[in-house]
Amino acid sequence: MFFFSFLIGTLVGLAVGWAANGLRAHIGNPMNFSVFMFTVPFVAFLISESIEPFQDMKGSGVVAVVVAAFYLTYRGPDTIKPVNRFYGLPIWSFVSYIMNGALFVLVGVQLPSAVERMGETIERFDSSWGYGLAVVAVAWLVSVLARFVFLHVTIGIIRALDRSEKQRRLRTTFRGRVVSTFAGLRGGVSLAVALSVPAGAVAQNFVIFVVGGVVILSMVVQGLLLPAVIRWAKIPSDASEEEEIHFAMNTISSEGYDALDDIAAQVGASQVKPNGSNSERSYSQCILDKSGFGFVGGAARGALNRLIQKKMWKQAAIKIISIVGRSALKGGVVGLVAALIAAAGWCALPWIN
Repeated sequence: MFFFSFLIGTLVGLAVGWAANGLRAHIGNPMNFSVFMFTVPFVAFLISESIEPFQDMKGSGVVAVVVAAFYLTYRGPDTIKPVNRFYGLPIWSFVSYIMNGALFVLVGVQLPSAVERMGETIERFDSSWGYGLAVVAVAWLVSVLARFVFLHVTIGIIRALDRSEKQRRLRTTFRGRVVSTFAGLRGGVSLAVALSVPAGAVAQNFVIFVVGGVVILSMVVQGLLLPAVIRWAKIPSDASEEEEIHFAMNTISSEGYDALDDIAAQVGASQVKPNGSNSERSYSQCILDKSGFGFVGGAARGALNRLIQKKMWKQAAIKIISIVGRSALKGGVVGLVAALIAAAGWCALPWIN
């Protein structure tokens, strides 16, 4: 019964995910995209629950939703348009946060009754509470071990099939895989699957009890040990994302500045180009004034002027933070870089000065 329920849910999830992925590739309006994506999980759930090939053997709607979500997430980079990714996807961060919280609330509501009914299950199978707690502990250990083994097996297969230089640079160490194992906390998906067990199932309360216990152990034990495991692994800090953001900002600023001549010609504005040190200092002064740091003086001002003239926004932001202090700013280096670039775009306009 469980096998067919999960099988139907998986097939329906794949079918709905494939169809939704093809349709969303043609949606260019962020509002329509968001509404469409909100309807997909309900469609998957209702279709799966409506399929009943035999009596009391319906498809799992929850499994269908999870499978469809996995498929859509995997195919997302190929079919989601940039405008939808920029405006539509942030909504899902909020929805995901709310839904995860709702799942934990539902389990919190179900768990007390499941614990109360555990007595009936224990009597029926002539067992004990110690046995139930042991099952929870063993299930948690098996989930951790299974993730550890899975990481090693998949990495071994990838290494055997792909021996390119690019793949070699992506290889992880044994300690890195230990960190990945501990970072695999049980949560929303496990709870959703537990809640999808039919109410008439013999061991429904026992399943909810075990899954709830595994999730609690996962969050408490793995969550508390994870910082220590990361320190033990000695994984170097990864600043690639921040560097990509700064590179994108610098590129946007440079392209915008280079396009000012064409814009000025289109609107018939007179062009004023820096042709000497005085003009360059005026340009730097304008940027500092507009970003709120015109008070900086002395040797620090000269250093900032040189960095701004070279469009080294990240270094200029770090220099300003070293002068005024990190606590005096909101947004950190990224926010300050954005402010400097915005000020640079304004001060570079032909009709300024």
